[in-house]
Parts: sequence; structure tokens; C-alpha cells
Amino acid sequence: MHLYDKQNIKGQLQIFTRKVDTEDWVLKVDKKNMVFNTGLNIIRNLVAGTDTTYPTYCAVGSGVTAILATDTYLEEEVWRNTFTSTDVSVSKKVTYETFFSSVQANGNDYISNAGLFTSAPVLIEDGEAVADWTNTNDCSAVTADTTIYQNGSKSMKMALTFAAGNGEVTKTTAIGDISDITGVTSGTPTQGRLRLLVYCDNVANLNGTNAIQYKIGSSAGDYALYSLDDSELVDNTWYLWDIDLSAGAITGTPDWTAVDYNQTIVNCTGNVNVYIDDIQTFGPTIFNAQIFTEFTKDKTTEMLIFWTLEFLDN
Repeated sequence: MHLYDKQNIKGQLQIFTRKVDTEDWVLKVDKKNMVFNTGLNIIRNLVAGTDTTYPTYCAVGSGVTAILATDTYLEEEVWRNTFTSTDVSVSKKVTYETFFSSVQANGNDYISNAGLFTSAPVLIEDGEAVADWTNTNDCSAVTADTTIYQNGSKSMKMALTFAAGNGEVTKTTAIGDISDITGVTSGTPTQGRLRLLVYCDNVANLNGTNAIQYKIGSSAGDYALYSLDDSELVDNTWYLWDIDLSAGAITGTPDWTAVDYNQTIVNCTGNVNVYIDDIQTFGPTIFNAQIFTEFTKDKTTEMLIFWTLEFLDN
């Protein structure tokens, strides 16, 4: 019996887009992709029978950094959807299909990378209904805005009337257990990302390095704090704020198995409106990924992605 001493996994990525008022799909990306070390370990564990984890989600983002086999995240991830279908009709091949609608995956209005993942995102806020957020201090109102948004049909609008120099909105609705994302059950996260979209109509009225801050945790005394510099923002332009959860300033001992405290803070020097859309957390365990020449993805565009993995004998 002849045994091959070398076997390979060949990955192929194809991305098609179309305008919502047309029927014809246009091929935007057709490129080989890399299976990461984490992906190879997933296959190892499946064969060993020690785990039942496998790819179930496709993610897209706007990162441009060259990929490495040691990567565990997709740079500037914008959106993660579950597969539409999985096809194993061809021998030694599996093809995953994922559809992204026109109101999904609109971050920086372009896409430049994609990857496969084994875990779902956790949605904290999509902006569609904001009655569970409480406004305080300079934030005179929090509303679901139907004019300025990136995904879905609304965003969370914070209207700030300058007085004390800071305004907040706070949500104490239970999010639940995200310890698989943070990598720990309490204290300082060791992994995970937090992503939200930010839009400001008057950046000059924001206040420096802590212009916008975000708290997430299990109570008002137990949370991680993250800060965004106003230099990252441009008037009337959406900004994808991609946060490393392990880089936060910790107060108390947040319990990541019982997250029920989220707060957005705007520090200002004058009146300003800030819009927040799609606050989500993402876990690691990326299977494979690829970067490519960016193309436009906005609210007029649908997207269809096919990932094919072929198991070769040599």
C-alpha cells in the first residue's frame, strides 16, 4: 500500500456583488487563500475526536495587512454571517456559500478581506430600537435615527447639548455570557474584539484623546473601558472602531459570564450629534482568510461569497 507523505488543503475564495436593483452578479474576487494554524488544529481535533468545532460563519472586513498563518483574527472585521449552504457533492471538496444583504457588512463602505470562523458574533446594539438605553448629563436625547445609519434601517443617535462636557447613554439589559469571546470568566480579557461604527457631525466639538469612550462589563463598578481619539474621526463620515478587548482599562472585576452593563460616553466642548451603529463582539478561532483589492460595499450592494476547500493527495 502506498501512503502519501504529503497532503495539502487548497482554498479558493470567490466574491460576487450586484446592485439591489439588478439581477446580474459580477465577480469581484477570485483568489487562493491560506488555512491558518488554528484551522489546521480544528481539522486535527476533528480527526482526533477531541472536539466538534468546525467553520460555520463567513466574515468580511476592511483590513489591508498581509495575512500570516499565525493570525487568529480578521483585521477590521465588519460583519459575520452564518453560511447559507454547505456543499459536499464533489469528492474531497467542500464549498461554503454566504449571502450578505445590502443592509449588512457596511462599515467603511468597502471590503478588502474575508475569513471563515467557528463562532457567532454577539450583538449588543443594532440601533433599530434604543428604548433600553438611558441618556444622562449632556446627552439630551437618545433616539433611533432613520436618516444616518450604515446597517439595517436605523442607528442610535446621541444628541449632546454642551454643559458639563460629557454625555452618556447606558444599557443594563442582560447580554449574557461572552467568556468564550474574552477568554476568561472574569477580570482582564485575554482575547476578543469589540466593534462599533461611529459617526460625528462636528468633530471639532469633541474633546481630545478620550473623545468617545465605551464601557462593557457586569456592573457600573466592574467593567473594561476603551477610548477613541477625535483625530480618528472625520465630520459626517462613518468610522469602524475595532477594539482589542484585552487592551482595556479595568475597573473592579467584570464578570464576563454575566455581562449586563454597556455605556457609551461622549466628551465634548460644544454641541454635537454622535451616531452609533452595530455594536458587536467577536471571538477568535479563525479558520482561513485572504486579503484582496478593495471594492465598494454599501447600502446599494448585495454580496455572495463562495469558499472552496479541496483536500489534495499531493
